[in-house]
Amino acid sequence: MPAKSRIPTTADASKKAGATIRRARPELYAARQFLDRETQADLGVRIPFDVYFQDPFVTSSNKAYDFDVEFAVPWEPGLVDGPTSARFAIVDYDGATEVLNAPARWNEELAKFVDS
Repeated sequence: MPAKSRIPTTADASKKAGATIRRARPELYAARQFLDRETQADLGVRIPFDVYFQDPFVTSSNKAYDFDVEFAVPWEPGLVDGPTSARFAIVDYDGATEVLNAPARWNEELAKFVDS
């Protein structure tokens, strides 16, 4: 009697697609100039993160300067916690309290930065 084979689920397909994109990300990065921003985001070559363009105190008095929820940067090889790359380094330092906060951690599986 043949062994029963498991029927693939949507979750299996999604996990496999994510693994394929992670493997192909360096090649996608090299070709990103030929892809529009939406396609880059869909393929994980652009990653979103929350950014304050103004001091948090300023945003409390004027919501026009709040988070830019549509901000995304290109993924690139060597992207590490911080976020830090060859092009930028994010340091979460509060000058008022002189506190240096831990960097956001890059989660390769989720393809995004997570709180430390």
